[in-house]
Parts: sequence; C-alpha cells; structure tokens
Amino acid sequence: MNLGVNAYGTDQELRALETWGLRFSPDVVLLQVYLDNDLEDIRHERRFSWPRPHYLLAGGDLRLIPPRKTWDVTLRTSSVLGEVFLRLLDRAIGRDRLAPAWESADSVPLFAALVRRIAGVAQREGAPLLVLLADAPDWVGPGIPPDRERRARDALAELGLPILDTGPLLEAAGEEAYGPHGHWSPRGHALVAEAISGEIESRGWLPDR
Repeated sequence: MNLGVNAYGTDQELRALETWGLRFSPDVVLLQVYLDNDLEDIRHERRFSWPRPHYLLAGGDLRLIPPRKTWDVTLRTSSVLGEVFLRLLDRAIGRDRLAPAWESADSVPLFAALVRRIAGVAQREGAPLLVLLADAPDWVGPGIPPDRERRARDALAELGLPILDTGPLLEAAGEEAYGPHGHWSPRGHALVAEAISGEIESRGWLPDR
C-alpha cells in the first residue's frame, strides 16, 4: 500500500505511519528518503504555503509541535475562490517559514531521530523497516552540500537499518531511468520496484500466507 503524500517530510511520514498506517498491519515498512528535500522539509513549520507538524529534539527525545490552523487554511478549505486567491498570493510572495528552533540548527540529528522512531514504531508491529535512498541525476543541478549529505548517510548507517541505495541502480540504467526534472520515469520505477522485491525476498520478509 502506497501511503506516500506529495511534499511530505520525514516528520509527516512518521505521523502518517503512527496515526493511520499501522491500521493496515504492515508486513514490511518502506521509508523512501530523498536527502535533498528531507533535511530541509523537517525544518519548517510552514511549507508549500501550508502549516505543518514538526518536531523538536529535547535530550534526544522527539517532541511534536502540531500545525496551527491559520485563517488562510480555513479560507482555502471552505472556498474554491479562496484557494485560487491564496495560490496567486503564494506565487507572488511565498509564505514558507522555518520553525524558530531550526532556523540555524543542524537538522541531521533530527532526521536520524525521526528515522529511529519510524523503525521503532514498525518493530513494535513486528514489521521490519527498509530505507530506500533516492537520488537525482547530476544534470538536475547541485543538491545539498556534500558534507551534509555524508553526515546524513552516516547517521542512517549508524542506525543499523537495511538500506537500499537506488543511485547506482538507476545510474547504470542511464537516462531512460529518469523523466523531466530528475524524477523517475516508468522504467526507473520498474527497476526500483524489482530491487525492492528482491531485497524483501532475500531477507525472508515475505509473510507465510
């Protein structure tokens, strides 16, 4: 079951798993990570013009800060004209906002804590977690600073979770694996799906039914 939502960060993915994903009694939980976006998304209290939940780190523990229902949310969810107006406004001025705690703080420790929590939630349900690392081709443009990416990858490795890195797989397939803007093409999706299936089977995670 695909529970992915466009523009969700790792923090919202954790909330999705905890609040309704577990209702489906998963056999395996798959977490897709795209570091170019995820390390930035989790710093925001408002992203892509919508309030969003975010977390603070207190002594290594996560503390949830719920989203605030602002006036524009009420307007855009009750009126099509309101939505049109606010989209034009957002396009003109942009209204993304970092959470004060993350304006100048490093988000790598927060990212690691979120993934650790996701793994713990899945484990309590008896479901292993597979981390799927996604990457964009070089022609898309510069991504996050190499040092930040390295630290994030090291943080994932330190968690000891199974990781499937799609970069080498898609790079070997060449340009046919990507569509516009560096998103995966149908061929790219098929290659990744095959790799996921192979990884799950090789680890013996297939349910006995």
